[in-house]
Amino acid sequence: MAASRVAESGWSSPAGDLLPSYPGSGVEAGGGYSGDGSAEDFLAQAGLQKGRPVIVYVETKVVVRDEGGHTFDRSHFADERVAISSKLFGLVKVREGSPLAKSSFLAGASAPRFVVFDAKGKRVGTVDGPPSASRLYGLMKQAVAASFERPLEQFVREYRRLLDGIDSIEMRKESLERQRDQLAESPNPVLRRKVETLESEIKTDSEALVAKEKDLLNIAGASKS
Repeated sequence: MAASRVAESGWSSPAGDLLPSYPGSGVEAGGGYSGDGSAEDFLAQAGLQKGRPVIVYVETKVVVRDEGGHTFDRSHFADERVAISSKLFGLVKVREGSPLAKSSFLAGASAPRFVVFDAKGKRVGTVDGPPSASRLYGLMKQAVAASFERPLEQFVREYRRLLDGIDSIEMRKESLERQRDQLAESPNPVLRRKVETLESEIKTDSEALVAKEKDLLNIAGASKS
């Protein structure tokens, strides 16, 4: 499994005592689910941001790993397409057997599993059984198509170009460290100017990439009218 160039997205984990009941559970415990019964409202009360598609990860009580030692979620998010796409999603993790996991909204054949929703709370599909990053990415494309103006594939292509820019900066940082070492060993004005120029270029380009990422996320996350 290749190392991902994308920083791992964080999963939110709603506290179990916040939602001791759920739509159709028949449980009327105080402080439980008190919304309108829609999946969108239910997911929002579970700590998810409205207006974004959602992936819910129902994890097992005992960690399950594949032959390579990877957990179910890592075996999917190691796929760069999935990791990049997840930046447009709300991500939540619930434990198998919990009230949330037992809800009709998150039902599935087995755990661990992913349940994907579009931004309106409509369930798009489920990934369970043998890991399949391609299936998860396919469901993510459907969820984004139902939620946002731009296709997910376009966002992934543009974000990969941004990652290429980050890779280039990292290579230049390595060169900068070598030049700093040389300067420490043998100070001279010419090398010092080269170091200062490279430092300035890296700083400027890094700031430009941060701004580019923000723009990409804003454009890709523009909702359908």
